[in-house]
Amino acid sequence: MGTNLLDFGDPFVRELWACILPSAFVVLFCATLIPVPGSVRSVWQRVSRPFRNSLTLEQAEAYEAAHESENDTTADHFPPTKPVASIFRLVSLSGLALLQVLVWLGLGSYSFAVHAEIWDGVLPIVTAATWLYAFLRPIIWPSQTVFYDLFALYLAHLVTGFIILGGSLFDHSVYQLPLPSRVVLAARVLDLSVVAILLIIVLNMPFAVPNARINKDDVGKSVSPEDYCSLWDWVSFHWVVPLIKKGTYSTLNEDDVWKLSPTLSSRPLTSLFKNLGHLHIVWKLWTVNSGDMSWDFLLTLISVTLTYASPFFLQRILAAIDDPTPENRAKAYIYAFAAFSTTVLKVRHRSHTVRDFSLIVTSQAETDCLHLWFGRRAQVRIRTLLMASIYDKALKRKDFSGTVRKDDKDNDPEKANDPKSSADVGKVVNMMSGDANQIAFLVSGMYFIYGAPFEIALAGVYLYKLLGWSAFSGLIVLIIFWPLNQYATSPG
Repeated sequence: MGTNLLDFGDPFVRELWACILPSAFVVLFCATLIPVPGSVRSVWQRVSRPFRNSLTLEQAEAYEAAHESENDTTADHFPPTKPVASIFRLVSLSGLALLQVLVWLGLGSYSFAVHAEIWDGVLPIVTAATWLYAFLRPIIWPSQTVFYDLFALYLAHLVTGFIILGGSLFDHSVYQLPLPSRVVLAARVLDLSVVAILLIIVLNMPFAVPNARINKDDVGKSVSPEDYCSLWDWVSFHWVVPLIKKGTYSTLNEDDVWKLSPTLSSRPLTSLFKNLGHLHIVWKLWTVNSGDMSWDFLLTLISVTLTYASPFFLQRILAAIDDPTPENRAKAYIYAFAAFSTTVLKVRHRSHTVRDFSLIVTSQAETDCLHLWFGRRAQVRIRTLLMASIYDKALKRKDFSGTVRKDDKDNDPEKANDPKSSADVGKVVNMMSGDANQIAFLVSGMYFIYGAPFEIALAGVYLYKLLGWSAFSGLIVLIIFWPLNQYATSPG
């Protein structure tokens, strides 16, 4: 057809991407259900292992249940209870998806009957197939927790729907092209409304459901709501707002603070840590915290990229204003909206009033908060594991060395006072309060190590695009004079 697939000014390209993107998600989701050879599965597990959580909530709760019942500490004897899916939620998801299937099938059939262009009929039918997956998914695999695949599918439909509707308005305001008929515009708006409703339903689905050992009324009171909040509350960190409000207007007591999540508690972490066998302690720490640290790494790179998105769009706005044609003026508005979106995703607002805090946290789905949250969780886990390992090692050495002193007390009095034969209280306290904390804080601040070089490289490329090789003149001078500055400021 000779069409540039990146030319979103072409209405056909917009329609094509509105079909391709959701279809790609559906093909990917269906591919995970197809049996694959063991070699392919092994490669996929190795690639995805760093991003998986090694200690899930169900496993952590099983470890705690095993300890309470004084049985084996393996999690296999305590399978998680299967929550009963909400019938109203499943009917809403499947019913609205079925409505989309029927509408898109009707549109495709009508296009085949009326229009000569085959793509006018193929694209709606393929789109209907994506909605067929959304219709069958809650029925075949019902769940009371978040449907991550449906969330990605709905988000793809929402973004592409806005692109199609915005492209029609852009063509009409800039190129004076006629708008689609009122029926088509109403159908587009109705389609976006249905997708938005579906997204709201999924966003309000919880991550997990409390098992039989946890009273649902205690969630948010004595039990941390972090594991049982909805997807929206977790992304916006709205689950912590009640605790902040209570601490603002009254004094927080020990009973007012929630218990740690089972995934952060010492007993499940140490049980998993010991089950890893005789691996080096560094590999054990990485295995337990690879998910948090990998997501921290990925989100840090995204955060750095978004940092330079605002000046990039600002430069585009200034270039469009220099030639104030109707097209450039409309593009300037688009760039301004894109800059605002990247700012909302990146900028960390600063406010200390509780009245504004609820609005702030619900509007900042920014990567900074998320990558800091993953980093701090890895910090807490590593600190807990190191302190437990040190304490466990100290107890074993204390017991052994005490036996030696008892046997050799009369024969060798100096050996009983040898500081190397046991881990005294001072050494243990020093290691637990000092060394363990330093290592944990190092992990939480590790994003500076890989974030700063990536930011320097990204800034260098951006400056080179703007100024050419002259952009590196200041950097060259800095490199030349840096040793001289070190020599001049060094003592002696």
